[in-house]
Amino acid sequence: MRKSVRKMGYLPMEKDTLGNDKKGVLGEEYVRRHLESEGYKVVKRIHGERGFDLLASKGKKKLKVEIKTTGNLQGGISDMHSTEFYKKYGKWYLVADRLYILRIDAKFKPVQLDILTKAQVDRYAASHKTVIRVRPTKLQRDLYKGLIKIPSVKLKRIK
Repeated sequence: MRKSVRKMGYLPMEKDTLGNDKKGVLGEEYVRRHLESEGYKVVKRIHGERGFDLLASKGKKKLKVEIKTTGNLQGGISDMHSTEFYKKYGKWYLVADRLYILRIDAKFKPVQLDILTKAQVDRYAASHKTVIRVRPTKLQRDLYKGLIKIPSVKLKRIK
């Protein structure tokens, strides 16, 4: 699911440069607000080797969420850590239930939120390559080319 966030609220940033850690915090905060606007309650932020960033719930349903924040507005995806996947029968599968990719402009304003399901990412499990991180090369290529159908949804401003 691709969501345009041009009309949504964003978190103002003080500087014109951000390290990856601060981009990650920006992405987590934005996705947390998005999930809460959809009726989820963020139970906890996960740090370390668990394979996902946020654990959210809606009623009895639990949702593991991995978040990537990138300045790549062309549709690619950042390299992912091997801890975000588990290996089974020689293939790499996403630990999280959903992968959220927050695309930010040069001033760190959110432009687009791409939401991929575990099934969409796992379709590429045989092609993921590992160096120190998992590199989802064919997934990245197909996102860039627009080959994965991600419906656009108009969003309300998140406060």
